[in-house]
Amino acid sequence: MNYLRTDITSVFDLDFLGDSISSSTMYKLEKMNQKIDIETIYKSSYQWIFYQGLFRQFNRFYFQVPISTSISRGCSILVNKEYGIGILSIWLTFRNVDDPIGCKHKVWNIDDSTCSEINSVLQLSSDWDIEEMERHYAFTSIQINSDNISEFCYENAVMLGRLFTGGYEHEEEEILKKYIEQNNISSRHYERLFIRWTDALAVYSRYIDDRQYEIALCRAVQIFETCILLRRLFKNISAKSEKISSSLSVINPNPWAVNKLQSSFSRLERNFVVSPPIISVEAERLLKAAYKNFGIFEMIESTRQECEFMERRFQWVKTQFIISLAILTYFLDKIWDILKELLIKK
Repeated sequence: MNYLRTDITSVFDLDFLGDSISSSTMYKLEKMNQKIDIETIYKSSYQWIFYQGLFRQFNRFYFQVPISTSISRGCSILVNKEYGIGILSIWLTFRNVDDPIGCKHKVWNIDDSTCSEINSVLQLSSDWDIEEMERHYAFTSIQINSDNISEFCYENAVMLGRLFTGGYEHEEEEILKKYIEQNNISSRHYERLFIRWTDALAVYSRYIDDRQYEIALCRAVQIFETCILLRRLFKNISAKSEKISSSLSVINPNPWAVNKLQSSFSRLERNFVVSPPIISVEAERLLKAAYKNFGIFEMIESTRQECEFMERRFQWVKTQFIISLAILTYFLDKIWDILKELLIKK
């Protein structure tokens, strides 16, 4: 058998109703929280990337898949109450399976197949006041029954490229090979890691044992989660910026909303992109490469342009407000002078 195991982590980005997550929803999530094995793995792998609490304003909860099966490992949901967003990750493990592409198709509900584990979690999430769940992102990982990962990837580049994309785009074989030959972002001798904004693929050799494999996998998954989280955050900021820009007027300059949104953008860019609390040179390089492949830098620039337009719109409105106030003050002053003259004549 070529594969020791196949793991698929399904990640969903969550946008909750309103500008923030309600207390009732937070209570439901806290009540669901359980002590399960993946919590230890997530926390251990987090320390391979960051040295302090980058997500200190976030809450992460863990719980079992409602339908307990041989492939279900558990679920994690990371939320930020202030921003009203989150990401839900569902981890499934397939052992003794020699068809990783078939596993990915099963999780993605391709060809009318259904994944009861995924469906049971999504049914559970219907009670969380979610306004939008935009995408189902797939992180696929395989551990091969070989120590020579370079040779395996070279000989199976087309298959791995198809596993990476799911084969949904019906690409030419040369394109599939290039995905694998040119886009690895990991420098570890037992790991190959490929990320784009819709999918991710990790390949591991049998050099590492099960525990080391799972920690390495969760480290890669959390990098992918961070990309998805930033995409959702900056997308929401862009939408709010556009909404605020269209609502600004002389009678409603709304400086508090403008300043709050600009501060949020600056804080997120600084904490996650400019100077994140990275634990090592390797982690920094991995995060930057993942951001580049995922399109985070383009998303930031697009959001920045929206915020700059909002600022220009605000400055124009503020100027009009000051001019209007000056004109109003002038006329009030003239009216007061006229009233004083009339009172003096009386």
